[in-house]
Amino acid sequence: SNWAAGEIDLWSGEVRQRYDARDQQMFARCLWRAQARVLLPRLEEARHRAETRLLKEVPPYVQDELSKQTRSDGVLEFASMRRTLRDQGYRVESSLWQLISSAIPVRNSLAHMVPPQPGDVERLLQWMLMG
Repeated sequence: SNWAAGEIDLWSGEVRQRYDARDQQMFARCLWRAQARVLLPRLEEARHRAETRLLKEVPPYVQDELSKQTRSDGVLEFASMRRTLRDQGYRVESSLWQLISSAIPVRNSLAHMVPPQPGDVERLLQWMLMG
């Protein structure tokens, strides 16, 4: 039987037959679901920490610009943080800059239902551990 042969598994609460190498789209969707479940909460925690740290460390003129970039729900996205810092010519500690910069491609991939590149995830995790 397929079950005894290990060709059936449970992914995202759905019974799936063994991955078929020809079905790249199905595999990418399953991989995205697994990565999103793990990475999105950690990205949000890192985003909140970065935002809190930025607002404490930057001068008032940069705080004002950051507040203009905050969404109506009170969220300041990584891309807005980086763009504001760059536009204002304000340099933050390297580890904070690297965390913000490495989060952007991973967050964008997940937001568009695409599995992030492994190197992007590795860089992000490295900077998350340091920050």
